[in-house]
Amino acid sequence: MNRWSGFPARQIERAVPLFRIHQWALHPAWFNNDGSWRFDPSLADRARFGTCYLGLEPMSAYVEVFGRIGKVPQSEIDRRALSEIRSTADLSVADLTDRSVLGDFGVTAAHSTGLDYGPSQALASDLFEGGFDGILYRVRHDPAMLLEGIALFGDPGESPQRFDTHKSVPIPPNLTDAAREFRIEVIPTVELPPFAGHSD
Repeated sequence: MNRWSGFPARQIERAVPLFRIHQWALHPAWFNNDGSWRFDPSLADRARFGTCYLGLEPMSAYVEVFGRIGKVPQSEIDRRALSEIRSTADLSVADLTDRSVLGDFGVTAAHSTGLDYGPSQALASDLFEGGFDGILYRVRHDPAMLLEGIALFGDPGESPQRFDTHKSVPIPPNLTDAAREFRIEVIPTVELPPFAGHSD
C-alpha cells in the first residue's frame, strides 16, 4: 500500500462549484504539466498528469491570478473570464491544511507558500500516485491564509471531459471591488500616443 494513500483527505461533492480565472481565448479546463506552477507534476511524471488550479470561491481564483501584481490594468481584467465549473464526480483531495501532515508526512506550510516549487511538485507526484484527485491548499497570496485552492489532477493539456459543466462570465465589478481589501487595485489602461520622433 502506498504510504501517501493514508494522507488526510477532504471530500468535495460534484455539485460544489469551483472557480477559475483564465484568458477568454482559453478553455478553463487546462491541466498544466510543464513545471511552471506550484503543484505541477515533477519532471518524471509530466507525461502522466497535469494540474488545473481552481478556487473554492471566486476570490481565491482572483487572488491567485492578480495577487502577485498589485496594480492591475483594466485591460488585464477585460481579457480574462471567471468560470464556474463542476466536476464530473465527487473528489477526494489531499488536505494540506490538516495539522497532522506535519508529523506524519513532513508537510509544512512551505509546500503551499514557498518560492521553491521542487518540494511541492514532488509532493504532487506522490499524492497523484497515492490515488488522490488533487490537493487542497491555502492560497499563498492571502496573508490571512483563509482562502483555499484546489490543484486538480487530470490528463495533461486541455481536458474538458474532466468537468461536467462550466459557465464563463466577465470578471464582475463586485469581485474587483472586494479585492481592494488585499490592496489589489484595478487601474485604467493607458494608451501610449503614437511616437512622432525619428525611428532611429
